[in-house]
Formats: sequence, C-alpha cells, structure tokens
Amino acid sequence: MVTVNEVPGKLKYLGGDRYQLISERLAMDTMEITWHRVQDLNAAVGDGAVVSVPLPSPGALDVTIRGSMGVMLRGDQGFDLVSADRQRQKRIDLVTFPRDPLRLRLLSRLTSPEELTVQKTVLRTIVGRNLRHESVHAKVQGGDSFQVGLPADVAEVSVQAFIDGVRQTVRREENNLVVLLPADREAHVVDLQVWIARETSASFSNIKPILRLPFGVGRVYWQIVAPSDGHVLWASPTLGRSMSWRFDRWKLYRQPTHDDRRLLQLVDATSVAPPPGNRYLYIGSDLRSFEVVIVSRVVLWILIGSVVLLAAVVLTNIPKSRHPLTAVVIAVMFGGLLAIAPDAAVLAGQFGIIALVLVVVMIAVRVLISPAKNRRVFASAAMSPDQTRTPSTRSLVPAITEEPGVTATGALPQPAPTEVVT
Repeated sequence: MVTVNEVPGKLKYLGGDRYQLISERLAMDTMEITWHRVQDLNAAVGDGAVVSVPLPSPGALDVTIRGSMGVMLRGDQGFDLVSADRQRQKRIDLVTFPRDPLRLRLLSRLTSPEELTVQKTVLRTIVGRNLRHESVHAKVQGGDSFQVGLPADVAEVSVQAFIDGVRQTVRREENNLVVLLPADREAHVVDLQVWIARETSASFSNIKPILRLPFGVGRVYWQIVAPSDGHVLWASPTLGRSMSWRFDRWKLYRQPTHDDRRLLQLVDATSVAPPPGNRYLYIGSDLRSFEVVIVSRVVLWILIGSVVLLAAVVLTNIPKSRHPLTAVVIAVMFGGLLAIAPDAAVLAGQFGIIALVLVVVMIAVRVLISPAKNRRVFASAAMSPDQTRTPSTRSLVPAITEEPGVTATGALPQPAPTEVVT
C-alpha cells in the first residue's frame, strides 16, 4: 500500500522487483510518499534470528538525497528490532537508497526461565582501617548460580555464603565468586559475606564497592558504615539519597530511612547487626557509578578552623576587606557548595559556627586585656581623638622675660604704628 500526500495511489507491477507508482497527486512540487509493507516473520521468530527487509528506492540510477535518510527500528512486546550489521543500533542513517535489503536481528524481551533474575539487592560496605567487609543480600530467581566479581589485585579473601539461611559452599573461579543455586526455579535469598584486607586512609578516603554484581540487577540499596570519626563529604550525583535530615540539639545530621532490620526485610533476609559507626544509605542501579568520599572529623576541623581564623585575621588587620561585597562573595560561595555537595556544606556550617564562636571569644578577651584608651575591636591606623598632638603654631601665652625691668606685657611684640592721612 502506498499513499501520496495521504491519498492512496496505485502500484503497477513491471516485473521482478520493479513497480510503477500511479497517482493524481504526483507533481513537480514537494510530495510526501508513504509506503506500507507487511512481512510475515513467523518462520524467523526467535531470539537472535536475522531477517531481511527490503526498502523501496527510485528506479533512476542517479538520485541525490539532501542530508541523510533515517530508518527507525521498532519492535513489539516480545522482541526488539535492531540492526544486524551495525552493533545492534535501533536507528540507521543512510546517505543513499539501499540496493540490498536491510539485515535486522530479533532480540527477545522476555526472560528465559534459565536466566538469573535479581529482584532486589542490598549491598553493605563496612569501612575499616585495615579490613573491608562487604555483604550482598539479594532475592534471586532462576539460573543455576549467583556470581559476583572481585578486583584483579585481590589475592586473599574470606567468604561465607547462605541460601535461605543455610550455609553453602563458595567456589572461586579466577576473579569471580560463584554460589550454586537450587534447581527448583523458585525465589531464594542469597547472603554473601566477603572480607578483604585493604588499607584505608584515616584522614581522606575514596570509597567504591569492591564486589561487582551481575548484569541485570534492578534497584540496589547501598549502605555504608563509616568509622565513628568519619563523615561522607561528597557522593556521586547518580546516587539517590535514601536519608532525611534530623536536628538533635546543636547537631544537624542525615538519618537513613531504613534501619538495619527494615533494610534487610526488603529482600526477606535475616538481620545481622553490623558494627557501630556512621551509617549512610543510597539507592542506584549502575554499580560502576557508586562512589563516596569520607573525611575524618580532625581534618574537617583543621581545614574549616583555619579558614575561619584566616578570615578573622584579614578582617581585623585589613580595613578594606570589611566591605559588604565580602559578605556577598562568602554567601555565593556557600550557596554553590550547598548545591554541589550538601553534606559538605552542612558539615562546614556546623564546624564554621564553632570556630566563629571561638574567634568571638578570642576578640572579647583581647578587648578586655587591652588598655582602656583603645577599646576598639578592629584596630585602625587612624589617630584617636584624645591623642596628644605636637603644636603646629606658637603659643599665645605671654612669655616670661628674664630682664628685671621689663614686664610680661612689654615683652609681647608691639603692633606697627598706623598712619592716618586726612
């Protein structure tokens, strides 16, 4: 079926693969010709099957295309339609009309019963100074084994695995840990505990998951248990925060929306009490983008305290810095930090307030111990009003003469005589 400007046309068979289009709307102006062709794929339906689909092209040998011709490939509910020759692309851009049929591949959208399906996953990372403990709690269905990857530089590792609470044997194949699953095709809960010796800096550390989960994992809850003196300063923008702000007296902090027991109940796993520490909970699907930065409390105090002390010294000794524009610049910088890294902004604000209070106390002590004549907080190079100045003119007090015959009034200079002319 073919239409010209949305009006049906006729096709006259000329032999072979050639047809003649007949329509009253054919003219020299711009036209929109739409071809409709139905091809039976019942004989070729199957995951990975390749079919040939011809496209209509003009019978003229020399045809110029302005730009490129795009071919969009759309499947149905059961199969995806992709190019078989162009790395499974769903759009093909052609610069000329193809003379040969397009080779397309059918990819099944349905999951085979033999394939592993991971419904929900809880990944827990416990950060230590010399040891990293990671655990995977997943609810899986199908497949014959559950595999997680290890880094290539890991030589020694300690592993425990449980399936529905029953301990199982873990087999290591090169850089993969393999846990065999029951062959009943039912849903099972996998609990994999891994201990790896890894040094972590006490002041600044970049934390990423060590274990690599299999492809096709859905939603992943990533729980981080940091040391008690460590705080997450930055997290990857691709991670969703499953935490809410809480205010406890003078402290503002993030609290996970799920505690340890409720978190493992999402995958029907048994709760295991992790060691104490600061807990953070994130949600994501791309495990390769999981990344956070943990900084110790001592480093944060040194950095923020130094900045506040430096700002106080500058404002005290440089009068030009005490300008409204300085406050605007500081507000803009803090707003940018709040937009980029809210965790870092909150920590900087809390430590900054403490440092600022100490600076105010220091200035108050300085004012109290300073002389009474100068009680100004910000010292200035200007001279105080009560400061004694050196006289710049001669005194008008009559001078005392040492000659006995001359009085004090006579010692004053006499005015010049005035001459009046009449």
